[in-house]
Amino acid sequence: MLLRAYTASLWKVPLSRDTWDLLSERSPDTDEFVWTSNLLRLCLAAEKPKRKLAAVRFYYALLELFRGPARHFSPVLNEWILRERIACIHFIAVVLDERIDKNRQLCKNLAANGKNSHG
Repeated sequence: MLLRAYTASLWKVPLSRDTWDLLSERSPDTDEFVWTSNLLRLCLAAEKPKRKLAAVRFYYALLELFRGPARHFSPVLNEWILRERIACIHFIAVVLDERIDKNRQLCKNLAANGKNSHG
């Protein structure tokens, strides 16, 4: 499944300490995916949003749809859905981490250019 391939592609990518700290500020009653997605919306992208991001959001919503029945009828399927949801959260977190890093670099470049132009 193509959607699984997207989440698996970033599964082993570690998150920076800053992103971990940001994600840990979530209140316990807030869905991790929603929290991370909202943080991602706050962090502007230099490029247009990618189709993979939309696909992972769709995949997470699909998993959420099947989660209810799976909890009642199949513990094995429920565990699989949980693992897939965690992979979706990690995918979004890696994209957030990348955006934070790109924006940080952009700020450094702007600051450096500003110092050079006013000196």
